[in-house]
Amino acid sequence: MVKISLFASSNRCHLWPEFFKSLQSNTIPFEVVFAGDADDRNLVGYNPQVWLPENGSFKYIRTGFIKPAQAYEVARRACTGELINWTADDCEYSPMALDRIYDFFMSLNQPKAVVSVKTNENDTNNDPCEQRLKGPRTPIMAPLGVMRRDFLEELGGIDRRYVCGQYENDIVMRASNESGLPVFLFYDACIKIDHLRKHGPTTPFWTGYNKDREVLEGAWFKNDVIIPHIPYRRFDGGHQPFEDKDILTVSQSNKGKWA
Repeated sequence: MVKISLFASSNRCHLWPEFFKSLQSNTIPFEVVFAGDADDRNLVGYNPQVWLPENGSFKYIRTGFIKPAQAYEVARRACTGELINWTADDCEYSPMALDRIYDFFMSLNQPKAVVSVKTNENDTNNDPCEQRLKGPRTPIMAPLGVMRRDFLEELGGIDRRYVCGQYENDIVMRASNESGLPVFLFYDACIKIDHLRKHGPTTPFWTGYNKDREVLEGAWFKNDVIIPHIPYRRFDGGHQPFEDKDILTVSQSNKGKWA
């Protein structure tokens, strides 16, 4: 049985070697599920199974030119692991990170928990405690979070209004409302994300940030204020899941440049 699934939108195959090689030391059964519009020419020479241990597997789901948040949802739906971890192809994991994350999650004995793994973003060595929704009095988020696959399925997956990012913050807010739990912080592993070295400060991915932030704050803030305790109040009418129809080929709701 797959213990943990890592899923992401990805078409930057040149980043795959570092990502997959960083997973080699883990011993639990795991899988990586990527979805994106990389074609056969992009994939030539990139077979992640070569860089994975015997306990690791990989699947790539070919999509059309759809927005990244939708590709994340496509990948999420294909996961089979007990736990899932939203990640990115510019990440690298510390040795035995998945083993340690899994053991920590199971030790919580909280099936509706969300765990935030320590991150090192652009060599800043971020403390997860600093990753809050908006300001010091708002909830802690999980930029690279882990939770049970069936719990996220129960929550309805990713909200279709998001274009690139911020959907993970919405997941955390919905999960906390359902479970009554804050995010659990895990320091005994680290996921490094090096945006600047690997693809520079400007990429198409960032073009949807303003719209995504607008959707997020419209959902959880009123007059720039959030209810500071669980359950958090919603102000937007509720979660909007992706529809099955044409999910591989046509961007749904807010599209950004992925029209």
